[in-house]
Amino acid sequence: MYRFRLTFLFFILFQIYVLPGSVPHPRAQNVPAALNANIKKSPEKFFNSLINNLVSGINSDDEKARIFHDWIALNIDYDVEGYFSNQIEATDEFEVLRTGRSVCQGYANIFKKMCDAVNIECIIISGYGRGLGFSVFGGSEKFNSNHAWNAVKLGGKWYLVDATWDAGYVDARSFIRRYGTGYFKLQPSKFIYTHFPEDEQYQFLSAPVSFEKFCSLPYLLDGFFEYGIEFDGNYNLVSKAQGTAEIRLTVPEEVSLMGSIYDRKGREAAQRVFVQKIGEKVKVICSFPEAEDYELILFANAGKGGEQYDGIMHLRFISSSGSQKGFPVVYSDMMQMKAAVLAPVFSPLRANSDTDFSIMAPSGLNLGIFAGDKFIQLEQKKDGVYSGKIKVPSGDIVLCLKDGTRLNFLCKWQSE
Repeated sequence: MYRFRLTFLFFILFQIYVLPGSVPHPRAQNVPAALNANIKKSPEKFFNSLINNLVSGINSDDEKARIFHDWIALNIDYDVEGYFSNQIEATDEFEVLRTGRSVCQGYANIFKKMCDAVNIECIIISGYGRGLGFSVFGGSEKFNSNHAWNAVKLGGKWYLVDATWDAGYVDARSFIRRYGTGYFKLQPSKFIYTHFPEDEQYQFLSAPVSFEKFCSLPYLLDGFFEYGIEFDGNYNLVSKAQGTAEIRLTVPEEVSLMGSIYDRKGREAAQRVFVQKIGEKVKVICSFPEAEDYELILFANAGKGGEQYDGIMHLRFISSSGSQKGFPVVYSDMMQMKAAVLAPVFSPLRANSDTDFSIMAPSGLNLGIFAGDKFIQLEQKKDGVYSGKIKVPSGDIVLCLKDGTRLNFLCKWQSE
């Protein structure tokens, strides 16, 4: 079984960023083209030549396993048509090498075959994976052995590996290669968020998780862990809400988050998620427009670049009421300068009201509110907080950074 990936692209904001550790091993990348071609023609004949080319002179079993994982992730396509038509072309390792495509069973078979060739202990694990077709709106999950992955023993310890999910993702009915290492030696306590084995011993946890408990866990993708994000509190896949909801996270300073909520029909409710980040502490606030079920998806990106925001977390909220509250628009400059709105966090504001504005930002800036054709400077207080009381006019209210005669927009509220 495969997975899907939700990605937001913001071309004007950032450049491409690669997740930590996501550079393929040179040995996996630099196999001679002639050898790769021969593997497709006669895999039985050239398999040992491929293994020798990949790991000759490599002494570390850990490094060998990584090279095998990387070669598979770079060279085997997911058999999307076979999956959807239920006519899988190949899962036998030599047939997979010949065709260059397979489903999860084929990926797992090749990884084991390669490990066996150099006497690295490796097993294939079957179980349930929250991959292609999984939805937080899907109702109660039922155990279905729909996926296969590996465990490999290195230095006397078992590690979990899923080369299938590290090869790329499925978009509609197309396979999109996107190499990664998120599921190479991912800790068992993190692997369990998406993989539930038939045999509980292969969870490799001191206290195995029941399937009922597994079903209650948030749907977390590999990026959640690769970016170094952690929950501040206990959260379930499905939670009840009354108009609004809030989650708290610890997020490395260089990582930026964005979020969106969607109803059951996949329609986005615009400006209904607000991410407040102060240092490494993050508060995500959701405001649900109606009494309905919603899916919250969080997207992450490393702050030093990357036009790509990867979906890292999915939660479902069942809201018993709707809220009229929305949130201000936050612009890229504000995210890049690591500033945060402390107040007011909701929008629209009430016209003609005296409203306190409080902004956390680096010291020494000329920050102010542009409203009613006037720039009203905020006063810098202690601890990098800028504040001021503004009589809110009708229309747009914009937090700006003033640079000479130039105003850079950072955040925008509306009033009514």
